[in-house]
Amino acid sequence: KLQEKIIILFTRSELKKLLLLFVGILIMGLLEVIGVTTVVPFIAVVVSPELVYENIYLSQIYNFFNFQSVNKFIFFLGVILISTMLISNGFQAFMLWCITYFTNMQGSRLQVRLLESYLMRPYGFFLLRNSSDLGKNVLSEVNRVTTGVIMTSLQVLSKIIIVLFLFLLLIFVNPIIAISAAIFLGGIYALIYKLVKLRLHNI
Repeated sequence: KLQEKIIILFTRSELKKLLLLFVGILIMGLLEVIGVTTVVPFIAVVVSPELVYENIYLSQIYNFFNFQSVNKFIFFLGVILISTMLISNGFQAFMLWCITYFTNMQGSRLQVRLLESYLMRPYGFFLLRNSSDLGKNVLSEVNRVTTGVIMTSLQVLSKIIIVLFLFLLLIFVNPIIAISAAIFLGGIYALIYKLVKLRLHNI
């Protein structure tokens, strides 16, 4: 049934655009990971400048670019960090615009398709239905589907992918801390979700 609903809601060209959005969301997650990985060496060198000579990777970069002082190397790392953050945040803003634009255009196309479907119905169809309900379907219900389901789903998907990529990075750096944090934070989230769900159900 889900596949049938997707086929009804999206044309083939729209499904291709959805695929492009998914690829963009994956790139956004990778940029987020790259941004986090650039923060760590910068802070480490600022706190302990001797790491430039002790860490094999930092020393290779230091010698490769032939820096004359540690301060210049720290400035270099700072420029890389700021540039990475700007690119990452800029791409996130671009993807948010793409998701919003796709959702609004999808809503417009669905409204047109629904209106065309109504106009092609026989006269007897309108005798059995309230015109205000038909207008509500075109003007309100389509908007609820696009903003409440499609846009929200894409935004949630982007956040899930970012969290997943960051979790994989933490697993690579320190599996014990990553798993412990995931269990702790996941448990708190599950508890809050259960309490809020119960409260909303009672209301």
